[in-house]
Amino acid sequence: MEKLHKNWQAICAIGKTGHTLIMLMIATLDMDKYLQDMYVSRVVELFPECFSKTAPAPVGRIPLSALRAFAAAAAKEERSDSEEACSGAYIESFKIHKMFEIPIIMFSTGRESLTYREALPLPTDINLSTTTQGSLIDFHGHDYVVLERNDNCDTLVVAPITRVDPEL
Repeated sequence: MEKLHKNWQAICAIGKTGHTLIMLMIATLDMDKYLQDMYVSRVVELFPECFSKTAPAPVGRIPLSALRAFAAAAAKEERSDSEEACSGAYIESFKIHKMFEIPIIMFSTGRESLTYREALPLPTDINLSTTTQGSLIDFHGHDYVVLERNDNCDTLVVAPITRVDPEL
């Protein structure tokens, strides 16, 4: 049987409907186990639009500095007087990740984020005091780059390291 590839556009569309956990489950599937693992096979059967026999065009990793520059420009365009916003700190708040189709995971870090339907509870093994923009965290065995830590909204937003290069 042919190797299946993830259709990231369809996977991200699931997350946009508020079904973040389903999106996360599909996004973290190990496709090398497709034929051997009955649970992976079952997910593929249930969500066929999220998989394709055609390999996606290589997208590459987007430099974090480029995302910050776009966020800073968006803040200045909105005439923000926040120094933090103008520095490019709010990549998710200005929806810069959507321009590059970068899937994100948003975690709740306090009371303010309870209004965000898509925010997941912060895992206990993530030390919030060491999470800064560009730092790496491990979530379910995968590396993620911190895109935004917004203390005003009590959110922590991460993206797969396969899509964002924190060194550039």
